[in-house]
Amino acid sequence: MTWAEYEARLRKTSQDTLARHNNGLSFEEWSAREEEVEPYYLDNMLARIGYHLNEARAMIEALERKPDAPDDHAHQLVWVGQGSAEMPFGGDLRQVKRTREEMLARLRWIANDDFGPDTPPWSDWLDTIESE
Repeated sequence: MTWAEYEARLRKTSQDTLARHNNGLSFEEWSAREEEVEPYYLDNMLARIGYHLNEARAMIEALERKPDAPDDHAHQLVWVGQGSAEMPFGGDLRQVKRTREEMLARLRWIANDDFGPDTPPWSDWLDTIESE
């Protein structure tokens, strides 16, 4: 998948979600639901990916390292989170344990998309993001 193809997918998701939430609402009703739809503005979707990219990379690498691990296996994840320029490495060190299903759910949230339960499509997604 190219960056242009992925961006088009995100744009469609954004437009479809916003249209579904906006269907027939007055301006006042729409304004009252702003918090519900704000995460689906394209700029916010892209910002979420950028902010959580190190975490996504850590999860995908963990899935690649142990592809045959049982679904309930807790993978140890370590990544550098977002932070200020004054922090070591530009961010703080994050460490968590997550099962395969927890990682896939989190990846779906970060990517604003679902590339399925297999690791290769997620690796392709990461390559697409990092190539841009």
